[in-house]
Amino acid sequence: MSQHLTLILDRKPTDIEIADALQITVQEWRETKAAENNRQTLSLDATVGQMLDYPVTLGDSLPDTRDRDRQFMEEERQQLAGMIGQLEPKTQQAIEYVYIKGMPRKEAAKKIGVSPMTVTRHLQRGVKQLSSMLESDRNVAV
Repeated sequence: MSQHLTLILDRKPTDIEIADALQITVQEWRETKAAENNRQTLSLDATVGQMLDYPVTLGDSLPDTRDRDRQFMEEERQQLAGMIGQLEPKTQQAIEYVYIKGMPRKEAAKKIGVSPMTVTRHLQRGVKQLSSMLESDRNVAV
């Protein structure tokens, strides 16, 4: 529309003239122009600021959710390791061999020096205690 009016008027049309031609308000036309400007492609290498003598690019300013996720998982791993450390030694060994190392219960039982049924009991007890610790930890955090 703007190009058409430029040909007719032999000059660049004003916002009022364009809005009249489109049968919309001047405010609607200006919002449309702003929306069109916001659709322009930006490069992640575009400089958006300066830090000391180092230019900050748009890509530098975007958060990396993978780092945040890795940090969260590491914090959870450390928290769980600390909780496992609070369990009795044979329960710790059962959880380590079966859940962490993926060892069959029968093989874990031989390493610990107990029956496979006892390994199962240690695992059940350990999971119950860990769940209780996690639940109390969540309640403290809230």
